[in-house]
Amino acid sequence: MLRIAAAASLVAISVGCFPQCGDSCELVTPPARGEVTRMKKLKQKCTAGEEIVFSVDYNPCTHNLEYEVKTPKRCEQKQGNVFTCKKDKKCKVVPFLAELRHCDCSKCEGHECEWDQQCTLQEVQCVQAPCEKQPTCIDRPCDLQCPEGEECKLQQVECFAAPCDPVQNCVSKPVGCKTNCGNPVPHLFKGNDDGDNSCNKCECLNGHYSCTEIACGSDAKCFNCFTDELWSDAKKAWCCEHENQCDGTQM
Repeated sequence: MLRIAAAASLVAISVGCFPQCGDSCELVTPPARGEVTRMKKLKQKCTAGEEIVFSVDYNPCTHNLEYEVKTPKRCEQKQGNVFTCKKDKKCKVVPFLAELRHCDCSKCEGHECEWDQQCTLQEVQCVQAPCEKQPTCIDRPCDLQCPEGEECKLQQVECFAAPCDPVQNCVSKPVGCKTNCGNPVPHLFKGNDDGDNSCNKCECLNGHYSCTEIACGSDAKCFNCFTDELWSDAKKAWCCEHENQCDGTQM
C-alpha cells in the first residue's frame, strides 16, 4: 500500500482498499494543517512485554488514522492500533486523523446490468482480509400492491438517457394446468406426464396443457386408491371416478 507522508511524518494518507468502504480510493494530496486533527493523548499502564490496544472511533472510508508514540522508551507500535510495552509504565500515544475527501465507495458505477436488474456491492470470500466488495447484478424488486389474481411485473420503458428504470405494473397471473392424473403443475412447467401417459413430454403455458402423442402402452394407474394417508384433491377425484373409492380423506 502506497503511503504519502504529511504533517512532519505524523499523518499518512492511504491509497488502497478500506473494508468498510468496499472500494478503492483515489490518490489524494496530503491534507493542509487545518485538515489534520490531533486527538486526545491516549494512556494505558501495562507490563513489559505485554500488548495493548488503543481504540479510536472513526470512519475508515473517509478518514485515515495514524498514531505517534509519545513514550518510545516505554512502548512501541507493533501494527495499527496494537502496541508493545517495553517497561512497566504507562504507554502514551497520540492519534492523528486526516480526511480523505476523494474516496469513491461505489464500484457499481459503470457496471452494466440487464434492464430488469440493478447493481449492488456484494461481500466475497478472499484469501486474506480485507476483501473488496464486488459489483453484482440482482433482480430489481417489484413491490406494487396488486389485486387478487394479478401480480407485479416490471416493464421496460424508453427514456432520453440510459439507463432507464423500468415501470412497475399489475398484470394477470398466469394460470397453471392439470396433468393426465389431475395433479396441478405451474405455468411454464415442462416434463413428463403421469399415469398411463408418463412416457410423453408435456408443457403448461398459461392454462394450456399440451403433450407429445406417443402410445405408451402402459396400464399404470395414477394413484393407489387403497391407502390410508391424507389424499390430495387430484387423488380423491381420480379414485372416485376410476376405482369407485370416494371416501378418501382430502389433504
